[in-house]
Amino acid sequence: MIRRLLSLAPLVLAIAWSAVAAERRVVFAVMEPQFSPVPGDAKLYFEPIAWAQPLAPPPKAGTQSFIKRYFSRDRRYTTYLDGRRGGEIRPLESASAGCSSLGSTAAGPQMTTPAFATNFDVPERTIRNRWATDEESATLRAYGERWYAARGYGAVKLKVEAELIDVGPDQEMLFAATIALEEHKDCIPRAIFVLAKQSDVAAGKVVPQVVIGTRNQCEIAGDPTLFGHLDFDGDGIDEIVVMNHWIEAYQYVVIRRNQAGEWRISVLGGVAGC
Repeated sequence: MIRRLLSLAPLVLAIAWSAVAAERRVVFAVMEPQFSPVPGDAKLYFEPIAWAQPLAPPPKAGTQSFIKRYFSRDRRYTTYLDGRRGGEIRPLESASAGCSSLGSTAAGPQMTTPAFATNFDVPERTIRNRWATDEESATLRAYGERWYAARGYGAVKLKVEAELIDVGPDQEMLFAATIALEEHKDCIPRAIFVLAKQSDVAAGKVVPQVVIGTRNQCEIAGDPTLFGHLDFDGDGIDEIVVMNHWIEAYQYVVIRRNQAGEWRISVLGGVAGC
């Protein structure tokens, strides 16, 4: 019996070591603190956007197991911006960026924000992103005018901030556009986010892949903007992250390409802030 227990000991130790060593892939957002104050007035704040593989919503605010493991001071994370690897960041102190969030202050040399940070390697590549031309912006603006008119808001003056983004080799480029009111008006959505194929916009039309707007006309919501894009799951096609801002809160929205070739919202992160 003793001999059998001894022979099983290496297997038990191997299983225990695997359980300790196993770590899920996670993608973080690195940015300047959204709300103040944060401990030490740190210049950087980072928080989970999503579990990467399989893609899933991030843990809830206050999840102690996550804080203990991923915000440990001995951790280091690699940052990524515009397809290139940046410097490393290290957690400083678990902190709240508002009334409800899961994040940590962080330090890193010569850091450009906003950026992604990961606990896994992402292949670097040259991306072909560019801003929309005046003609392309006009096409997107016309779609926004139709969107507002179809919901009974009448004629509105809109401004467009649109970037043509490269989501992967051999993939059609996409316009990521925030179409916003020039002047805020009560009970009218301040802005919408539209994801559209380059070929459609070039043809003078917009067939949106994704639209992010408000759920009702008096909801205080609002400024959905492109945070960035990165290959979360290693399939060679970037996931697209939109940051939707409210007055004192925000939420990450992860959009991915499904097997049918359609772009769909895949993850809604928790709302951080009040």
